[in-house]
Amino acid sequence: MLGSYVGNGAFTVSDLLVSANGPHAKIQVRPAPPLPFVRDMTDQVFGEPDRVKWVDALRGFAAFAVAWFHLYTDQSAIIPLPQFVNHIAVLGRWGVELFFAISGFVLATTLIPRRDMTGLGDIGLYLARRSVRLDITFWAVLALYVVAQGWLAPRPYAPGPEFNRIVDSAFYFLPLGLFHGNANYIPTAWSLAIEVQFYLMFATMVVAINWLTRVGVGRGMAAVAMVALMTLASAPHQLGITKVDVGFWMYPHLITFAVGAAAALVHQRIRGSGWVFVLAMVLAAYGAATEGGRSLATFGAGGIFATIIWVKPLQRILADQRLLYLGALSYCLYLLHPLAGALVLDDIRAQFPAPSIMHFAGVVAAMVASLAASAVVFHLIERPSIALSKRIGRPRSTQLERRSRLPCKKGVEEPAG
Repeated sequence: MLGSYVGNGAFTVSDLLVSANGPHAKIQVRPAPPLPFVRDMTDQVFGEPDRVKWVDALRGFAAFAVAWFHLYTDQSAIIPLPQFVNHIAVLGRWGVELFFAISGFVLATTLIPRRDMTGLGDIGLYLARRSVRLDITFWAVLALYVVAQGWLAPRPYAPGPEFNRIVDSAFYFLPLGLFHGNANYIPTAWSLAIEVQFYLMFATMVVAINWLTRVGVGRGMAAVAMVALMTLASAPHQLGITKVDVGFWMYPHLITFAVGAAAALVHQRIRGSGWVFVLAMVLAAYGAATEGGRSLATFGAGGIFATIIWVKPLQRILADQRLLYLGALSYCLYLLHPLAGALVLDDIRAQFPAPSIMHFAGVVAAMVASLAASAVVFHLIERPSIALSKRIGRPRSTQLERRSRLPCKKGVEEPAG
């Protein structure tokens, strides 16, 4: 129909190319190029999203910062360096908030295009794939922590092997530890529980987006509306109206996920996403002004995303293969550094009990050991788990797309998309 919307842009009369072949004249429609920042979220934009490589590098930096914070502050009291060096190391703790923002960015980039997510079964299949992708590695590392309890004592996450604590730790995504008073053997597992809650919430949002598109709402509009709703839901906490204690639950970190998701829509140039990103940053700034801490880190994460999105050379720099490999190791590094790094630090402390610059060298050695252990676990366990997760329940949209590419027999109409 003339005047309808084609692809990502409307066509005009000049875009109608008529090839005169008598009564069999054909009209070819050439869509106009999309205007900057005015795209709708169609298959041409989000059909099979390419991996945003620089996000992997950011994930590597976040894991490195958290690991450095934990290992350095473990020794900072006996490292004879100026105090400002300690302050720089402490900033690494906010790498967790960068992790949360990255999760919001990645899920908004990869899940919103999923037109096959329409019900509870699709959400369950997605969570099952995520579990295979992440939990096999988690359980393998958990076994290492349990075996190493004697060497890690008297650290707070080394109370000794206990069956109930092992079960609570293995099912880190359930609030069992809260009910039983058991801390996880892996001290960084609390943030993974928050991530799982976000996966469930965002997958549900994608189901809602698909429902809205079926009743006639544009996909871009539906996506922006859902991310805006997520941002507004965080407002009571950011404005101090209601407060939820930081711990197992996702809600205090909802604004961080929202900043990342809004940044993803801005990166894809979805109409209206800029206003949602500004709203999320304003709420983060207000929280930073009144509380500091996590909200300040969230505001910083949003600033990092905005800078990289608009400064294209940074994207090419962050796509360096060495940085991407660090990003590939980020999950294992995040899990393993309190184990591998702590064992190295304990050995250095036993050899040099007095304050010495050798303890700084010990932190560097602990980081190297953590990276080496992460590389081993990544290649032996995590990478095969990733491959396995991709074999579980292929998306129906992918199967339909492949079938639609098959040539139709003569006299048989190709099914409409």
